Amino acid sequence: MDYKYQLQVVKELDVQGKLRIDCPFCLNRKTFEVTNDNGKILWNCFHANCDAKGIQSDGFSRKDIDDFFDTTENFHNHKFIMPKSFVNYAVHPKARAFLDMYGITNTNARIMYDVKQERVVFLIESEGEVVNAIGRAYGNFTPKWFKYGQSDVPFITGSNKEIAIIVEDCVSACAIEVKCGFTGIALMGTSLQDSFVEHIANSADNVVICLDRDATDKCFSIKNKLESKVNPYIWMIDEDLKYFEDDKMKEWKGKICRMIS
Repeated sequence: MDYKYQLQVVKELDVQGKLRIDCPFCLNRKTFEVTNDNGKILWNCFHANCDAKGIQSDGFSRKDIDDFFDTTENFHNHKFIMPKSFVNYAVHPKARAFLDMYGITNTNARIMYDVKQERVVFLIESEGEVVNAIGRAYGNFTPKWFKYGQSDVPFITGSNKEIAIIVEDCVSACAIEVKCGFTGIALMGTSLQDSFVEHIANSADNVVICLDRDATDKCFSIKNKLESKVNPYIWMIDEDLKYFEDDKMKEWKGKICRMIS
């Protein structure tokens, strides 16, 4: 990774003393540490797949440097590597406009913008680490959705342990989380991968499968896969949930709660 680019990013953090934060390069949680000792700066990401590290100044002892760059901490070695074209969505007007259009700016999901492919990117996490990303093209670019990695983890946003809603895409999952307070789960399709089952089972006690009527058979297939793990329900939809206005979403939420109770 380019040293000058790293140094620029580290200086913008304006750290005084020592700081441990999410890595600004690979975005994994709490893996990046910076020390600023009177203008002498050390930085390092301890994640196995990130090569961010550097020194500005020759005022550190050899032992100081060796101790700081000791990477014996145990981080899971996922294969996903964050593309350098990912930037914080908040600094890009197209990404902000996209989230505003669907009313999901306040989502708890971690969202980036891929300046190279012009995609709003939804990060997929497992145990606090970014393991994949799903990009939605801005405008009429193809393909509409792009999967950056190969992990077997679904996109999940929200922390409601009582009710989770399974939908087809990340935008709908975020809309459910923001407007209903349910946990949103995106399959990125209409089929349930076997590897998704445990992640879904750990998300909520009651899981509602909400796909359109063309996927009725697949809804029942998903229900059968989940019923030994959670309380599964099916709610067929005629309109994609991400297009629901606030009043309609509120009404739909009430129906879901009554069905489960």
